[in-house]
Amino acid sequence: MAKWSPRSYDNSHHMCCHNYSGSFNTGSEGIVCPHCGHEYDPRHYCCPCCGLNLGEFMAEADCGSGCMPGHKPQNTCQDCEITGPFPGKGQPYKAPPQPLIKPKFGEYIQPWNGYVPECTRKDKAVCKYLPAQTANIKTIIYDGIEVQTNKWMNLACDEAVKSVQCGGGPFAGVIVQIDDDTNEVIRYWIQHNHVPQESDPTAHAELSVVRDACKSLGVLNLSRITKEQSRLPQKSLTSHCEIYSAAEPCPMCYSAIYWARIPVIYFAATRYDAAQQGVDFSDQPLYDDICLPYKERRIKVYQCTTANSLDAFNLWKRSEKRQY
Repeated sequence: MAKWSPRSYDNSHHMCCHNYSGSFNTGSEGIVCPHCGHEYDPRHYCCPCCGLNLGEFMAEADCGSGCMPGHKPQNTCQDCEITGPFPGKGQPYKAPPQPLIKPKFGEYIQPWNGYVPECTRKDKAVCKYLPAQTANIKTIIYDGIEVQTNKWMNLACDEAVKSVQCGGGPFAGVIVQIDDDTNEVIRYWIQHNHVPQESDPTAHAELSVVRDACKSLGVLNLSRITKEQSRLPQKSLTSHCEIYSAAEPCPMCYSAIYWARIPVIYFAATRYDAAQQGVDFSDQPLYDDICLPYKERRIKVYQCTTANSLDAFNLWKRSEKRQY
């Protein structure tokens, strides 16, 4: 299996076609992979994930009928298996999933796949304090939004596991682009947490996948992507994106999703699951802090009265620009 790279240039296309000597089809939707029907990006001379030219890459045994768009997940490494099949393209998009119907209080048992990973901590004595959790922790804030799962949510959660296996945090996100006229999936992007590998506290999964989708499409607004403005092909005049996050987005990620204008968010694990002992990703201090007046916040904040503070705004409003 190809070596793992912490970050590839573009999750929608993990490979190129320039050096491929085999047969391929070209049509209105670009250059199409002869193995699985997905599009190539001809701007690169080799696979940015593994450094192989396309001939070598296509010869890999794990590119077959069940491969994902781009042929390999973002985080391919020796310890990670291919997740599939999730071909996506042309499939009817079925969302939102059915509402979660619970029996009366005390009689509902959440489904669980029984996954109990081996404890590999150096201090084995601590393992007994970190049992596998079998159900999400929920409060009243989730009332009215609970639904069943679908394959996109499952894909995000599987990618979060692979992220941990490959040195990232336990988070992942999937953005699905949907054709507005046909309600078919056009393509999708998948990303995971890169904070430890890149020493970047902002490299969260949701930010990473939003950046990938916007950069690939060449747009700032993922709620309405027109055929004319999109860098990538689409059949109908307009399309839109929805996002699946393996865990409830933190305030920073929620803001990124908001500014990308993505109209629908699905998440699996809750903020309370992320804060559990041994996981230790609590966003509660941040939620609490942003509700306070500046003078009461944990970080010292000062507003400076400055003579040139409005220069950039005045230039902006009196200039031709790309509004966003």
